[in-house]
Amino acid sequence: IAWLDVEREFRPTWTNPASGEARPWVVNPFGINREFPIWAIFAMAVPAMGLTLLGFLDQNLTTIIINRPASGVRKPVGYHLDLFVCA
Repeated sequence: IAWLDVEREFRPTWTNPASGEARPWVVNPFGINREFPIWAIFAMAVPAMGLTLLGFLDQNLTTIIINRPASGVRKPVGYHLDLFVCA
């Protein structure tokens, strides 16, 4: 479309100030300009496990509460469709 101003080349927009090169598509997890400390990778595992546990408990406790017979919720036709799509 002529009125749509889209660049022909699709590339990252961030450029490295130290070298002037565009950021690569796959970012090195150990750092770009200087080495990322190994201890920081392991330190980030602690909050990651906490957030994973929080998401797991949120999903499962909500499901248990909603699916109780006392809640009186009638399941619609596509109730388990989200799990089917994920599988």
